[in-house]
Amino acid sequence: MRFDYLCELGNPKLLAWTEEDGAQFARLFPEGGSSRERRPCPDAITVSRRELAEGGPELWSVSVPVALLRRMPFTLGAHWLRCNWVSATRGAVLWREAWSRLSSAGVPWNVPFDANDPVNTPRDLNGSDPKVAEALRGAVQDLRAKGIPLDVPLGDKQAEPRGAERIGIPGCTEGEGCFNIISTRRDEQGNYDPFTGSSFVMAAGFDSRGRPSGSAILSYSQSENPESPNHADQTRLFSQEQWLPMRFSEAQIKADPSYSRRVVTGRR
Repeated sequence: MRFDYLCELGNPKLLAWTEEDGAQFARLFPEGGSSRERRPCPDAITVSRRELAEGGPELWSVSVPVALLRRMPFTLGAHWLRCNWVSATRGAVLWREAWSRLSSAGVPWNVPFDANDPVNTPRDLNGSDPKVAEALRGAVQDLRAKGIPLDVPLGDKQAEPRGAERIGIPGCTEGEGCFNIISTRRDEQGNYDPFTGSSFVMAAGFDSRGRPSGSAILSYSQSENPESPNHADQTRLFSQEQWLPMRFSEAQIKADPSYSRRVVTGRR
């Protein structure tokens, strides 16, 4: 599978796009172009539509490069896509709905799973299989029916409520290929409600002298009290892919700008 394009969707008759759909795809894939010619590109996603104009049908197509993947970003693997979906990622919702449909129909791999080569199989999506175009068509129809733009940022639909605020949550499921696992339930409006996944996340290590260092984040924040300043602070950081430093020494702890010390005495 090439890194400059994904796959060939094939039959343009399977897809019917509005002008707004085309504009949204153009925003998603600015490196793609529109053309009335079908240029040889066997491993490119070519999104096409027929429009009935005076003089007969006219073919309009957009070649979809991997620019979207690099913004997500994806790493193409053997039988999954390694990706890191952030709250601002555009195209993730469309991809999720298309991949869900394709997974249910059975992903048409050119090279099926081989127990003797589990690392490298299955691989190579057969983009000419009608199921690929059908999955994308179903996803587009679903988003269109719900009034959701094709290029909606993930965080607009996948979010955690904190009072009147909705905080966009990055990540996706293992089936979609994310390292940052977030499992959701989808409501009738197409919103994804996170219910499990990354919670306390820590990255730690030691320097050449054996001194520890690290960062961590608590995705749902420390306090359940809506009046607390710690009710949503770390959730916002998680949304922005930011970390808090881990404090290991007394000096590091006291260097924290929020550090305070209170001595409590009394009878037990």
